[in-house]
Amino acid sequence: MDAWRAGFFPVRWSGTWPDGHLEVYCPPDRPQAALLAAGAAGSKAPAKVPSAKSRQDAVLRRHREHPGLVDAPAQPTDHLATWRALASAPDRVAALTAHLAPLATRPGDADLLRAIAAQVMAIAIADDRLVITLRTGEGDGLQVIGSAPWSGAVTRMPADLLPVLRRHNGLRTGDAAEWLELYAYDGERFLVDTEDWYQPEPLPSDDPFSAVPLIAPLSNGSDLFLYHPTDPQPDGSARFLCLNHENGRMDEVMPSGAGGTFLRMLADRLDVPSG
Repeated sequence: MDAWRAGFFPVRWSGTWPDGHLEVYCPPDRPQAALLAAGAAGSKAPAKVPSAKSRQDAVLRRHREHPGLVDAPAQPTDHLATWRALASAPDRVAALTAHLAPLATRPGDADLLRAIAAQVMAIAIADDRLVITLRTGEGDGLQVIGSAPWSGAVTRMPADLLPVLRRHNGLRTGDAAEWLELYAYDGERFLVDTEDWYQPEPLPSDDPFSAVPLIAPLSNGSDLFLYHPTDPQPDGSARFLCLNHENGRMDEVMPSGAGGTFLRMLADRLDVPSG
């Protein structure tokens, strides 16, 4: 209230009440010194206004210390040999279940994966892509197309997402009407135009989604799904969120990570019960 009385306009509160700080707009005719004086009028010590750099440094520190994000060295693989063995496996259902096992990381994912794999109609290799054809509820074939795995090093990658990248660096459906895509990673970011969903305001920011590259690996053609870069789940794992295309909010926590969410959405397209 002292800041308001002094002629400054509150913008937002940063942090969890009562900790944190109030950000205000300082009109050109009201220098920052007057704001500090207003704070001093309501307390024994002058108010300290955190700098933009100190707020961003705090976000970067939380990102570095996030227990659900991992670093890993390069891991070369012979993906074509793996794919050939998969395509020629006598038990395609069991082989496909094992191949896509990295996507099933949380409770319930494994059962769903087995139900999806049971719909396999064909497995082939074309243009350095693995093409898996799955039977839909109407009896048609829906293609799932996988790219070669990411074999390079990673830094601050969600622990449940890294095995997915090591299996396929890019996984999508082949039908535009049933679009679903796990985006490819190029060593720095996921290859998606996040600006179509999220455009942060150009303010001195302690917004973690602006301070570090977005970990945004999944879209269903409507919404974008991404990991929170600083705030883990209670068990330490990375929170996986839905960025709603209608309101721009990132407050829906998904029950699985990127791999499990992909499986659930794929099951919906195949009319396989997802539980």
